Amino acid sequence: MMKLLSDAEVQSFICNGFLILKPDIDAEVHGRVDQELRHVIEQEFVFGNNILPRIPGLFDVIDSPAVAGALTSLLGEGYVLYPHRAVHSSTPVELAESVDGDSHAPRMGKGSMAGSGWHQDAQSPLARGRYHTPWSLILFYFPHDTPREMGPTRLQAGSYMNSRPMRPVQNVVFPEFIEAGTCVLLHFDMVHAGFPSATDLTRYMVKFVFNRTERPRAPTWHSESPDWVPPDDNLVEDPMEAAWRANWHWLRGERFPPQIESADLSWLDHDDQPFRLRGMYSHASVSMIPELKTSLLNKVGSGREERNLRKDEDGKAIPQDDVTREPRWNERAIVFEDEAYTLAAIGEAALDTLIEVTAMQDPWLKINGCFGLGEIGVQEGIPAITQCLSHEQQQVVRQAIEALGQSGCVINDALPAFETLLIEANPEWQAGLVLRGWVAQDQVRLNIVMALLNAINVEGNDIVVIERLLGLALHSDNGYQTALACEGLARIGSATALQMATQYLQRQQFDSSLKGNARLY
Repeated sequence: MMKLLSDAEVQSFICNGFLILKPDIDAEVHGRVDQELRHVIEQEFVFGNNILPRIPGLFDVIDSPAVAGALTSLLGEGYVLYPHRAVHSSTPVELAESVDGDSHAPRMGKGSMAGSGWHQDAQSPLARGRYHTPWSLILFYFPHDTPREMGPTRLQAGSYMNSRPMRPVQNVVFPEFIEAGTCVLLHFDMVHAGFPSATDLTRYMVKFVFNRTERPRAPTWHSESPDWVPPDDNLVEDPMEAAWRANWHWLRGERFPPQIESADLSWLDHDDQPFRLRGMYSHASVSMIPELKTSLLNKVGSGREERNLRKDEDGKAIPQDDVTREPRWNERAIVFEDEAYTLAAIGEAALDTLIEVTAMQDPWLKINGCFGLGEIGVQEGIPAITQCLSHEQQQVVRQAIEALGQSGCVINDALPAFETLLIEANPEWQAGLVLRGWVAQDQVRLNIVMALLNAINVEGNDIVVIERLLGLALHSDNGYQTALACEGLARIGSATALQMATQYLQRQQFDSSLKGNARLY
């Protein structure tokens, strides 16, 4: 039986951005996973996304009542295990005296598979939006005892709404000791960092990602009170009450109550991120709409729909994003304009403004408008988003698809465009955008499958057409796309849907019993 979270635990997550979970399973499972993990990584090879079928004992962890209950509480009953997984390791190294818990990018041991610089995770492989609400969560699983000197993961409490990572001046969580089997569940956009291992053992940790597939309609945890109460274990020194209350109401399936009326816009894009976030949510009132609209329209021609690329030693651009101060498109994860987040928080009163913004010719405004309409999630906004599916720029198309999927609305009018995008190649979208090789068309199609997976939950969507489109999505060499398409077909559960999914999976079966020398694989 799942162990759902309490009101206090949900409120703790909203403030701090993470929870510590202890899977209620036999301790021997963790020891066995640790041994297998060390053997696999050190004697075979790095399995990446395939580490889960290679070490099936990991399912015992993520399916445990404590973990499944927390995921259900924060993501809803229909949450999905995302196809991306990773093993992070920290190999032994001698620490410099200057290294402490606040340090940025201390030297890691040779062969480490963990970053020690403060960062927010990139979406894998290409970008989706950064949402203040919990649409995606990360689970870090530590299979062995991890004292501080072995290099546990560090966190910046409450940092998941930040527009960019910064070296911390407060709110650093650096555990003294992590017991074997511990899981850290955190908002996908939490700022965090690895740390060197000063012991003679390599530290291992396995990362999983989980996604919400439907908008909340009511609390999915063990809720006893509708009232927001700041938790006793709040670790954030600079409170952001309005932002936290907004998340609380969203998770309960409620609209964010109107906030104070003010013409103050000094918080927009401010370097002080708590100040910026307090302003964003404490000024989410109808009276602010004209000023927010004007400020957003002033971004016309900014070119922020284009990436800012890093350069190599010779000054040549490489397919890696240089995350800048201002919000802009990048292929790690997209931060939208503060005005768009605030208009979304205002809700239906901002609908006409966001529809107007989405109709603008400027691609960056279209992207922000689609985001805001998807966040508000009312049927009247769907036509404006759907019109963006025919745009020539893949950035606009990708955000429109994502917004449709997260809107919780009927999207039948978008399904013909989805089909075209699934079966017709766009020659302009074939260039590799990241070092991992993905092209824009890959992400367009992955976003479509995610949107279809979410659309299954919405009454009124054409399940027959959705099933057919998910079947088309199986004809791909993209493992993320096909994994989520199979998930969608399984959830539809018709005889034809199950036949398509089963036939595909039969051909993809992974034999985890072959152990030992890598040549066996």
